[in-house]
Amino acid sequence: MIAKIDFIEVDLRVFSGNEQDLVLYHDSNLGKLEDTCGLLESEGLRIEELTKNEIRDLSYRTLGADCSKMDSSVVFFSEFLELISDSSQHIILDLKFASLKEGPELTDAFKEILFQLNQHEISADRVLVFGDFKVLTDLNMFLATFTDLFMVKKFQLGFTVLGKRFENRFDVLTRPSRVFEKLSQLETPGAKKPVLVLPVSFASNAMLSRAGKRTVDALINDTEELRDWRRLEKRGVDGFILDDPKVYSK
Repeated sequence: MIAKIDFIEVDLRVFSGNEQDLVLYHDSNLGKLEDTCGLLESEGLRIEELTKNEIRDLSYRTLGADCSKMDSSVVFFSEFLELISDSSQHIILDLKFASLKEGPELTDAFKEILFQLNQHEISADRVLVFGDFKVLTDLNMFLATFTDLFMVKKFQLGFTVLGKRFENRFDVLTRPSRVFEKLSQLETPGAKKPVLVLPVSFASNAMLSRAGKRTVDALINDTEELRDWRRLEKRGVDGFILDDPKVYSK
C-alpha cells in the first residue's frame, strides 16, 4: 500500500534585521537538534536573534538517528517557493510565531508570507496555514483589513490545538466543545472550513466523533506507526503528518 502525499509541511520563523524573507526551521534554538548526542556547539543560538546573513553563513551540524554528522544549511522561504513554483505541489505553512506579539513585527511577518506567495505565483488553494488559535485569529484579522498592493488570499487554516498553551490541553481533555467553538471562530467567508490538527495521544473518540459530526477534517501528528494509521483511519481521521512518509509505502 502506498499512501498519497498531499502536502509538504514547512515551519516558518522570523529573523532579525530588515531584510525581507522568512526562514524554514522547526525549533527556535539551533542547538536543540544536537541535544540527544551531547553536541551543544550551537546551544543558545536562536533564529529570531540572527540576521539573514548570519543564518546563511552559519555552519552548524544536524544529526541523524545514529548521531552521524552532516553539514547542512538553513533554507529560506523564498528559496523553498522557488523550488516548487513550477509544480502543483500543495504546502502547509506552520507559523512558529508564538514569540511575536501584536504590532509591526507580526504584521511584517504576515506581509512577507503574502509577498513571497504572490512573488512565486503560489495560489491560495495550494496552501494550508497551521498555527495556534491566537496566530490564526491575528492572521484572519490582518487579511480582513489588509488593502495593500498584494492580492489578499483566502487560506484554509489548520488549528494546532496542542501548542504550548495549557488551556488548550485542558479543553481537549475535559471540554472538547470549546475546541470546536474556536474552530468555528476561525471560519471566514470564501475559505474552506478549518481543519483540526491533533497529536496522536489526544485523538480521543470524543474529539474525532465531534469532528465527524461537524464535518471537520482531522489531521494527526506525532506518530510514524502504520498501526496507528490503520486504527485511526477507521475512526474518521483524514490524514497524517509524518517525518518519514516512506513508512506508509509498506
